[in-house]
Amino acid sequence: MDIRVLTPNDWEQFKQIRLQALQTDPQAFFVTYEKELETSDEEWKNKLQKQTHVYVGAFEGECTVGLAGAFTMDTPQEWVLISMYVNPEFRGRDIGGQLIRAIEDIVKEKGATRLSLLVNEHMTSAVRLYEKIGFEIVETVPDQTVGDGSVVNEYRMVKQI
Repeated sequence: MDIRVLTPNDWEQFKQIRLQALQTDPQAFFVTYEKELETSDEEWKNKLQKQTHVYVGAFEGECTVGLAGAFTMDTPQEWVLISMYVNPEFRGRDIGGQLIRAIEDIVKEKGATRLSLLVNEHMTSAVRLYEKIGFEIVETVPDQTVGDGSVVNEYRMVKQI
C-alpha cells in the first residue's frame, strides 16, 4: 500500500475516488455526487493546488483505494480532516488510520497542534476508528443535512497532535 500526497497531476485519480466515495457513502459527506459531477477538470486540479488544503491517497498498484484531506481556515494551528474514504473492498486493513497519520504528519509540519473533524453519529465504525487513533468527541452538532438528503447529528471530534 502506497500512501502519498496528491498533486495536480493526480487530479483524475482524485476525481475518481471522490466520486466513488460520494456514491458509496453519501451519508458521510455534505456535498452530493450530482453536485460534484458538475466540477470541471480545471477545478479538480485547483483543489490539489490550494495552500490551505492537503489531500493524500492510498494506492494499491495503479488503483486509488482511499482518500483523506485536511484544510485550515483561520489559523495554521487547527486543521480540519475532510474527504475521508476507503473503498469498501479495502476496509479493515488500517488504510484509514494510515491516511489520517499521513495527514497528521503533513499538517504538523505546517504548524498544526490540533486536528478536528465532523462525523455522522450513525457511522459507528468511523467513530471507533477516530477514537482508536486519539480523537475525542467534544460536541454534537445537530441537524446536519448530508449527501443522501437525510438530516443527522454529527459529532465534532478533536485530537491534539
